[in-house]
Amino acid sequence: MLNKFESRQLAPGLTRLEWLHLWGFDADPFVDIEASQEPNLNQYFVSFPYFYQIQGDPSHFRPAPICVFAEHGMGKTAARKMVERICQPYSLTSQTLAVVHTNFRDLPLTKTDAPALAHWHARHIVGQGALALLDILFRQPEQVAWLLKGDWDRLRFFIGQIYGRQLEAHWLAQRIHQRFPDQNQDEAVHWVERILVGEPPPLKSIPPWLQTAFPALLALNHAQAKAPRDQTVIGLIEALRDLAVMLKLKSLYILVDGLEEFFGQGETEAILEVIKPLMSVLRQIEIDLVAFKFFLPKTLQQPLTAFRSDRIRHIGLEWRESDLAEMLAIRLKHFEKTKYGSLARLCNVALAPWIDKEIVRYAAGSPRNLLQLGSLLLDEHCRLLTESHSLLTHDEWRRALEVFHTAQPPPLSSSVATPAALQTHAVPRLRVDLTLGEVFLDGQRCPPLGPLEIKFLAHLYAKRGQICSPDELEEAVYGDKRRPKTLSDKPLPTTADFGDDSNLANLAFHIRNKLEPHRRSTGESRSQPSSYIKFIRGRGYWLDNSE
Repeated sequence: MLNKFESRQLAPGLTRLEWLHLWGFDADPFVDIEASQEPNLNQYFVSFPYFYQIQGDPSHFRPAPICVFAEHGMGKTAARKMVERICQPYSLTSQTLAVVHTNFRDLPLTKTDAPALAHWHARHIVGQGALALLDILFRQPEQVAWLLKGDWDRLRFFIGQIYGRQLEAHWLAQRIHQRFPDQNQDEAVHWVERILVGEPPPLKSIPPWLQTAFPALLALNHAQAKAPRDQTVIGLIEALRDLAVMLKLKSLYILVDGLEEFFGQGETEAILEVIKPLMSVLRQIEIDLVAFKFFLPKTLQQPLTAFRSDRIRHIGLEWRESDLAEMLAIRLKHFEKTKYGSLARLCNVALAPWIDKEIVRYAAGSPRNLLQLGSLLLDEHCRLLTESHSLLTHDEWRRALEVFHTAQPPPLSSSVATPAALQTHAVPRLRVDLTLGEVFLDGQRCPPLGPLEIKFLAHLYAKRGQICSPDELEEAVYGDKRRPKTLSDKPLPTTADFGDDSNLANLAFHIRNKLEPHRRSTGESRSQPSSYIKFIRGRGYWLDNSE
């Protein structure tokens, strides 16, 4: 499903994907925003802090239950999918079974008491667990003999908890077909129905790609759905665990996710009411060899602090800038033939030196924001594309930021500082009146600049869009006179951050602080790039955000 950013139409001509192909990309690195839609997530996943604690130790007799809290777009689903990927049935070498509990479509929305709601959860968990066990048996038919007749009866009962008998064959065929997407799904449904319902056909008559699933389907054909003796929440989950143990698995992870997507953002009370019945009974979350892992919105962290926090570990997901930078590099390397791992080679000389850092900074600790910003930048470039090998420009990046801030202010983690540019959204546009020697930001007159400062800025303004070398600026500012050793009685700033002549650096330093007084008050003078006067080491200065 397209989000609000992807719905923007590009102009006719070269498409975004065609432009990326010209630059050596196999696919679009920013097209899949939702982690649930990324089939190859494991190939470019970044192990952010605490991931291995979320994963836990499956060999422990009683693996620890965990609540993972994060704001929307901060990686809850990505973390859940990666835990799922390192377990069975995805990883056949693992000794842990992952049971994914994310489907809440038939959740009773009318007033339901806590025990009934907990039982609804349990029925869906054992149903999904049975399908996960069947996935293993479809891929490893030699294990079919490890289950006894009574085990197959319970397995068929569990499947019936989420799929009625009439839909059973259809859903099992769809599950098998996921492993063979190039094959005909209708053909899979036809054969599975014949095996489950009627007289099983000879193995040789079945298509080769379906033959590994035949022993498990045949065992289901001979099974009759029988409930376990104990049909309480604990009894159902323990019965599923016992089936997993019969297949030589040592533990069971129950991954609960998707409640925010089902109810919507901000529905804290509704999600809390649904999730509490699973946590309220201590024995339910401390079943031997079973660990619940809840992936919940950040807004639930405070309400759940005093609720079983002594038994359920709470982890808040936060992304450092270094994690997002690694994520960007890994994604680009994955989709790009040259494995360059940076957006710089797609940008012109004015944008290239700092685009990676800027896109990470404006993402404000959110992986979703980073992908949306990358997507918007490509959209802005291709929307008015005139040359096939044209480069991304700073104006396109600025427009992408404006669309991003207008469409949806990014979700910010409470521990991530808000960049000043995010607070003010669009940067005021700079204009220099070359006749009067005055500077304006969005039409408002700026504090007066000194004679040398106005010469420096006026030359950059006259050459806006171009990089001006130090020699060119020296000629414009000083003329034929030798440059003075100092420009004022003020002490010169350290030039290590600039890497150029100290007098030009001093001019740029004071102009920046006059145009952007917040840089002095917030201590950003050296740690953050200016919105207006940019410097490229070895090349010179250029002016940004000008009219």
